[in-house]
Amino acid sequence: MKLRHCLLAAYLIVCALSLTGVLFRGLATADGLVLGLPRGLAWVTGWAVLTPIVLYVFELADEPEDSEESAS
Repeated sequence: MKLRHCLLAAYLIVCALSLTGVLFRGLATADGLVLGLPRGLAWVTGWAVLTPIVLYVFELADEPEDSEESAS
């Protein structure tokens, strides 16, 4: 498995565990406001914003195929 696939799998595991409250429970349930949102909602919103960025970087890291190999 390529490094980029391992890193994406690790990100998805951390994301899933933090959104379900297994990891970082204190951050997701803390009192207060972040950018006008309750801290728990800001936590979920942050993961929702970060995930498309991570997927975009994942696609950018794809190595293009050689044109000579695809012609054969």
